[in-house]
Amino acid sequence: MVIIQQDLGEVEEMKKYVVIFLVCCLLMFTGCSSDSTSTTANEAENTNDVVEVENSNEVSNQNTANESEETDEELVEVSEPVKTEFYLNELVEIGDLIISLNSVEKSMGVEYFEPEEGNKYVILDLTFHNVGEETYTLSSMLGFELVDNDQYTYDTSWSAPTKGSLDGTILPGQKLRGQVGFEIPENSIATELLFDYDFFTSGQVVFLLDPEMSVEPVNFENPVAFDGTKAIEEIIETDDFTFVANSFKLSEGSQYFGPDEGNVYYVVDVSMTNNSSEAQSISTMLMFEMQDELGYRYDVAIYTEAKGSIDGDIAAGKTSRGEIAFEVPADLANYTLLYSPGVFEDEMYVIDLNQ
Repeated sequence: MVIIQQDLGEVEEMKKYVVIFLVCCLLMFTGCSSDSTSTTANEAENTNDVVEVENSNEVSNQNTANESEETDEELVEVSEPVKTEFYLNELVEIGDLIISLNSVEKSMGVEYFEPEEGNKYVILDLTFHNVGEETYTLSSMLGFELVDNDQYTYDTSWSAPTKGSLDGTILPGQKLRGQVGFEIPENSIATELLFDYDFFTSGQVVFLLDPEMSVEPVNFENPVAFDGTKAIEEIIETDDFTFVANSFKLSEGSQYFGPDEGNVYYVVDVSMTNNSSEAQSISTMLMFEMQDELGYRYDVAIYTEAKGSIDGDIAAGKTSRGEIAFEVPADLANYTLLYSPGVFEDEMYVIDLNQ
């Protein structure tokens, strides 16, 4: 029996250890559950942070969009619409050109140059200044159109009595003034002059011809200085020719043939030598012009008292000498001779006949 009691005591003692073990396990399980709950809560808090960041990004994107809209609005406010309509006497800057429309006049023609019955001429006077570093070529036949009050469009008229010419090369620092004419119905009103300033693009400006909208004329001083002027007797060498303007004189013409009233002949004595190895053809009508102090240009005129002629072919190494005449206003001075050795090139030389 004693032995049984000892075994029972040992059993009871083992039960104590089991209870203690179970209590410890229960405590450990409770602690783990608490830690797990805490971790889940922390993960939930982190999830809320992510949502807030995403919301913050949305706000940031919205702010960026608003800033973009504000920037676009600022650009719209800063960017002004390109002006394409101008008035009489207004100085218009187009690339390297400064242009002004000086006047608009009605004409019924002169002598043999008259419009068809029921029509009239409209004559427009313009000035072009080259303020760039490259030459500019102007063509009145390709560059201008006239619009009337009924929206009809007209091309330039070759028979209109114009002064000067709006055709040719304008050197850097130089100007060109001339007139262009249109023939339109007599009861029509010219409202707009269209000028295409670039043959190869769609660039165009519009001059409104309403005199009541004109501005005060301004004297424009070209900021580009032209320093290529030649003098009388100065030798000009090119690939094909050696050219010299020997002298000039004024003439009233002959008894039976003279200039119009108020005009005079400017007669220039010139020499040309063919520097090439082949015969060269000379055309004074294509190679020479006279320009006055206002910028008007004049073509070679028929002059009955001319001495010699350089028109025609010049053999290789040979020299030809002759006189070229221009009919110009007698009340102007400071005339220059314009010499273009290449008919289809922009090369041009300016000879001051007053030096």
